[in-house]
Amino acid sequence: MENIGIIDHRGAWCTSFNQMKNTSLQNSYTGFLRSFEQGRGIEFDVRDFKGDLVISHDIPEGKKLTLDELFQLYGQFKSKAGPLAINIKADGLQEKIKKALDLYDIENYFLFDMSIPETIKYSKQDLKFCIRHSEYEKDPKNFSPYLYEKAVGVWVDQFFLCPEKGTWITIEIIKQHLEYSKKVFIVSPELHTWGRDTIYKNVWKQYKSIFEYLSKYKYNLNNIYLCTDLPNDATVYFKSENTFV
Repeated sequence: MENIGIIDHRGAWCTSFNQMKNTSLQNSYTGFLRSFEQGRGIEFDVRDFKGDLVISHDIPEGKKLTLDELFQLYGQFKSKAGPLAINIKADGLQEKIKKALDLYDIENYFLFDMSIPETIKYSKQDLKFCIRHSEYEKDPKNFSPYLYEKAVGVWVDQFFLCPEKGTWITIEIIKQHLEYSKKVFIVSPELHTWGRDTIYKNVWKQYKSIFEYLSKYKYNLNNIYLCTDLPNDATVYFKSENTFV
């Protein structure tokens, strides 16, 4: 079976489920370096602070890693590292984002999580972006056909547990996006409180069955990515024949 891609949520800050409470390396230089050294992509948060673009999920306090510093680091690994999933946390950053991407000649990226008006502005700048698909943003192809057509991919995020099925992310949903030439980026359950403990393992089993089915029918799994806090476990599990690690 072909391999799906793994994207490290806020970098490789977590080495095991038991260490998830220690978030000190999230969105850090060290965490990102670990990800790039393993050849994986990263998800990270960008906002503006005192005239600079910085890497921070919340409003910054004190010194933060800048986007320039991250892009300089990525430049050392971009021939082997995966995509940059750039989570936009503030409005009006289009010009600065575009300037930085052009300056560091970064092409393997996408932007996401902007509002609809902001997404339209990024689209007009010919910047790569993903459109969201979740319980709140259902059927993006029909809800926002213009942006769906322009998007390079779909960010598929499940906010709540489905008590009977575990996940509403089905073969049919992933097939639809792949057939419209979209990359599919799935948010792993442990990023949300509902998906921790043993639940994420059960949902991973469902995902693996889906990927095996899609591979059997010649869908390109290289266009599917899992964004996870547990990249080491996910790499072993989804790239092996194991039932579970």
